[in-house]
Amino acid sequence: MKTAAPTVMGKRYADLRRLYSKATIVGECVVADRLFWNGAQFVNAPRFAYEAIEGPLKKEQALRHTCGRGDCVNPYHMRVKGAA
Repeated sequence: MKTAAPTVMGKRYADLRRLYSKATIVGECVVADRLFWNGAQFVNAPRFAYEAIEGPLKKEQALRHTCGRGDCVNPYHMRVKGAA
C-alpha cells in the first residue's frame, strides 16, 4: 500500500524540484532567477529554497549569501540575518 506525502511537503518538494530544474551550476552555487512562481504567486527564489529546507523565516528576517551571489539558491550558502 502506498502512503502519500503530506500535501504541503509534497507540493513544496515538487516546487523545489521545479526551481532546481531551471537552475545552473556555477562552481558551488546553484544559480536561478531571483523570482520564482510557486503556483500561487511570485516569491523570492533564494528565500523559497532556504525555507523549503530549513523551515519558515519571520517576515522581518532576511538572508545573507555567504557566496556573495544574490541569485544563488543553494540553501547551504545562506545565513539568516535580522531579528531572531
